[in-house]
Amino acid sequence: MPSEIVMDVIVSRATAILRRSWNGPFHLEQPVLVSDRDRNQVFRCRVQGDGALPDSIIIKLIKDPLDPVRGLTDWASLAFLSQLAGEDAVAPRFLGGDADQLLFVMEDLGDEGDIERILQEGDASRATTMLCALARQMGTLHVTTMGHESLFQRMCEDLSLATVPARFREAERWLEGCQKVERWCRELDYVPPGGFEQACRRIADTFADPGDFLAFTHGDPAPTNNCLRSRERDRLPDPGRGKLDTYLIDFEYAGFRHALYDLTGWNILCPLPEDCVRLMSEQLRARLAPACPAAGRDEDYQSAWAALCSYRAMALISWMPLSLIARNEPWVGEWSGREALLVALRRWEEAARDVQDLEVMSLVAAQLLSRCQALWPDIAADRIPAWPAFA
Repeated sequence: MPSEIVMDVIVSRATAILRRSWNGPFHLEQPVLVSDRDRNQVFRCRVQGDGALPDSIIIKLIKDPLDPVRGLTDWASLAFLSQLAGEDAVAPRFLGGDADQLLFVMEDLGDEGDIERILQEGDASRATTMLCALARQMGTLHVTTMGHESLFQRMCEDLSLATVPARFREAERWLEGCQKVERWCRELDYVPPGGFEQACRRIADTFADPGDFLAFTHGDPAPTNNCLRSRERDRLPDPGRGKLDTYLIDFEYAGFRHALYDLTGWNILCPLPEDCVRLMSEQLRARLAPACPAAGRDEDYQSAWAALCSYRAMALISWMPLSLIARNEPWVGEWSGREALLVALRRWEEAARDVQDLEVMSLVAAQLLSRCQALWPDIAADRIPAWPAFA
């Protein structure tokens, strides 16, 4: 917990930032520490002043001066999205920052929870509705930013961040990770068929050069990296039960890459029920299609979905230790590494099945799944994290 003196310094710096754009007298008071993580601290302050000022603001302090890249990426992303935002914003508005002090200020969206809170409730219909709303916001994020990569690069340059598009480096690292997938194959006494390496290269090329699908993506669509906010006209005594808008937050891994990168994370890495993923995909695709012609063509969309699911599944396999073969290990909460691996393999096989030029990926996934199931007969291949909403 920061000392009172440290809190006063942070509030003073935030006040100086806001005076650059806010007219009239105001002051910040009642600072509260909202979260304290390895990379940042987040504070909420009340605003006292005249005119059309917000009731409160959020201050984000980047804690690690030796490795501030993630925090500065978050800063650049919010500034970028604020320039493009219309009436339907998808993220909190950026209000200013001080690069020397590694501190920036943003709109306060309130504390009405996130998708994780909805998933912890026992209401599948409500959870599905909010997840579909999140998918539409993801689609809006992608469509709003298509064609604006150079603007984002300039904002990164202003913060001394690397300007080479990160997706090229990510694709190179992913190809290196494919060697770990091959080690899994060897440990399971399986030799991938001919064409596997070419398919890996094709997927890496698709990721590095997404064509019509190139858009700004969040990069880390975890259940907590969003914020729910009641619409003012529908505010009820219990705002959590009113009509909610969904916003994306924490853009530390954001960048221009394939538009299906975020959604496939909900299918492979943090898997939701398949019916829910299908509905989210329909909502995202409907938002994408007007600006992304390939999203409107069934064959192109399915091919892109298969490539990105393959990318996600093989990334997850490369993270898994080979020791998992002999001994199960925790992965996320009560969900184990073996369960995560089997779900990823099954959904990888389904996504790549009958997709031209990626059939070999379906074969590899099916073989790895079969061999793992033979070793672990007590592990179900469809056991996703135990969200109460979908129990």
